[in-house]
Amino acid sequence: PPGHPLTKLQRRPRLRDCLGYPLILMSPDTELRAMVDQIDHRDRRNARPLVETSSVAMVRRLVADGIGIGFLIAENVAEDVAGGKLAWTPLADAGAQSSSCLYQRSDLTTTVAMGMFLQFLGQAIEQTED
Repeated sequence: PPGHPLTKLQRRPRLRDCLGYPLILMSPDTELRAMVDQIDHRDRRNARPLVETSSVAMVRRLVADGIGIGFLIAENVAEDVAGGKLAWTPLADAGAQSSSCLYQRSDLTTTVAMGMFLQFLGQAIEQTED
């Protein structure tokens, strides 16, 4: 939440900085949890969640209510951050980055739906870069 001690660090926090606080983690079958577990394993720590959920909305709500801290991508919380309900900062740990990819077989043409999606995505990226 805004005003949390982790938001006042003079640097980006590392996972080990977060382990002293109650953790609201995504369930083990999610990419976000796999990322936390991978970082946790490298540091030989033991991130034990207070709450485990498959709901991004629940993580946002519990963190906003001051129950603990959570690990989500910026897009998951952008509206809440803009509204002052949440604070977000990226982790400094190696492996705390997420990538998105689109794949298409080279021997196939792009479907109309995929072409429209790519056009929309391109416009959205251009708008965020402005």
